[in-house]
Amino acid sequence: MVGSRHLRRLVKKERDEIARKFELIERQGVEKEIQREVAEQPVPEEQPISHSAEQRMMAAFSRLEKKLDVLSQTLAEAVALLKLQIKKEPDLSPNAMELEHFTQKF
Repeated sequence: MVGSRHLRRLVKKERDEIARKFELIERQGVEKEIQREVAEQPVPEEQPISHSAEQRMMAAFSRLEKKLDVLSQTLAEAVALLKLQIKKEPDLSPNAMELEHFTQKF
Protein backbone atom coordinates (compact mmCIF):
# COMPACT_ATOMS: atom_id res chain seq x y z
CA MET A 1 0.00 0.00 0.00
CA VAL A 2 1.28 3.43 -0.89
CA GLY A 3 0.91 6.23 1.61
CA SER A 4 -1.12 9.32 0.80
CA ARG A 5 1.95 11.53 1.19
CA HIS A 6 3.84 9.51 -1.43
CA LEU A 7 0.82 9.61 -3.73
CA ARG A 8 0.49 13.40 -3.32
CA ARG A 9 4.16 13.76 -4.23
CA LEU A 10 3.70 11.63 -7.35
CA VAL A 11 0.57 13.56 -8.35
CA LYS A 12 2.43 16.87 -7.91
CA LYS A 13 5.26 15.58 -10.08
CA GLU A 14 2.83 14.51 -12.81
CA ARG A 15 0.88 17.78 -12.56
CA ASP A 16 4.11 19.78 -12.95
CA GLU A 17 5.08 17.69 -15.97
CA ILE A 18 1.65 18.21 -17.56
CA ALA A 19 1.85 21.96 -16.89
CA ARG A 20 5.29 22.05 -18.51
CA LYS A 21 3.93 20.28 -21.59
CA PHE A 22 0.91 22.63 -21.77
CA GLU A 23 3.25 25.62 -21.56
CA LEU A 24 5.41 24.21 -24.35
CA ILE A 25 2.36 23.60 -26.55
CA GLU A 26 1.04 27.08 -25.83
CA ARG A 27 4.40 28.67 -26.61
CA GLN A 28 4.61 26.77 -29.91
CA GLY A 29 1.07 27.88 -30.79
CA VAL A 30 1.87 31.52 -30.06
CA GLU A 31 5.03 31.35 -32.16
CA LYS A 32 3.09 29.86 -35.09
CA GLU A 33 0.39 32.51 -34.73
CA ILE A 34 2.99 35.30 -34.78
CA GLN A 35 4.63 33.80 -37.86
CA ARG A 36 1.25 33.55 -39.57
CA GLU A 37 0.39 37.18 -38.74
CA VAL A 38 3.72 38.41 -40.04
CA ALA A 39 3.28 36.47 -43.28
CA GLU A 40 -0.24 37.83 -43.91
CA GLN A 41 -1.17 41.10 -45.54
CA PRO A 42 -1.27 44.18 -43.32
CA VAL A 43 -4.15 43.98 -40.92
CA PRO A 44 -6.78 46.71 -41.26
CA GLU A 45 -7.26 48.98 -38.29
CA GLU A 46 -8.54 47.14 -35.27
CA GLN A 47 -12.14 47.66 -34.37
CA PRO A 48 -12.70 48.32 -30.68
CA ILE A 49 -14.36 45.55 -28.70
CA SER A 50 -17.28 46.55 -26.56
CA HIS A 51 -16.84 46.32 -22.83
CA SER A 52 -19.56 43.66 -22.48
CA ALA A 53 -18.02 41.53 -25.25
CA GLU A 54 -14.64 41.77 -23.55
CA GLN A 55 -16.19 40.73 -20.22
CA ARG A 56 -17.90 37.73 -21.86
CA MET A 57 -14.62 36.68 -23.48
CA MET A 58 -12.73 37.00 -20.20
CA ALA A 59 -15.40 34.99 -18.39
CA ALA A 60 -15.21 32.28 -21.07
CA PHE A 61 -11.41 32.17 -20.79
CA SER A 62 -11.69 31.92 -17.02
CA ARG A 63 -14.13 29.00 -17.24
CA LEU A 64 -11.90 27.27 -19.78
CA GLU A 65 -8.86 27.76 -17.56
CA LYS A 66 -10.70 26.24 -14.56
CA LYS A 67 -11.75 23.22 -16.64
CA LEU A 68 -8.19 22.81 -17.87
CA ASP A 69 -6.92 22.88 -14.28
CA VAL A 70 -9.42 20.17 -13.28
CA LEU A 71 -8.48 18.03 -16.29
CA SER A 72 -4.79 18.50 -15.56
CA GLN A 73 -5.23 17.47 -11.92
CA THR A 74 -7.33 14.44 -12.87
CA LEU A 75 -4.83 13.36 -15.51
CA ALA A 76 -1.93 13.76 -13.08
CA GLU A 77 -3.70 11.58 -10.51
CA ALA A 78 -4.55 8.93 -13.10
CA VAL A 79 -0.99 8.78 -14.43
CA ALA A 80 0.48 8.61 -10.92
CA LEU A 81 -1.90 5.78 -9.96
CA LEU A 82 -1.20 3.94 -13.21
CA LYS A 83 2.55 4.15 -12.64
CA LEU A 84 2.12 2.86 -9.08
CA GLN A 85 -0.03 -0.03 -10.29
CA ILE A 86 2.53 -0.96 -12.93
CA LYS A 87 5.31 -0.98 -10.34
CA LYS A 88 3.12 -3.04 -8.00
CA GLU A 89 2.22 -5.67 -10.60
CA PRO A 90 5.19 -6.04 -12.95
CA ASP A 91 3.62 -9.06 -14.68
CA LEU A 92 0.87 -6.83 -16.05
CA SER A 93 3.08 -3.89 -16.95
CA PRO A 94 3.50 -2.88 -20.57
CA ASN A 95 6.99 -2.66 -21.96
CA ALA A 96 8.89 0.58 -21.50
CA MET A 97 8.19 1.74 -25.04
CA GLU A 98 4.40 1.42 -24.63
CA LEU A 99 4.50 3.29 -21.32
CA GLU A 100 6.63 6.07 -22.80
CA HIS A 101 4.22 6.34 -25.76
CA PHE A 102 1.26 6.59 -23.36
CA THR A 103 2.84 9.28 -21.19
CA GLN A 104 3.98 11.32 -24.22
CA LYS A 105 0.39 11.55 -25.44
CA PHE A 106 -0.41 13.61 -22.37
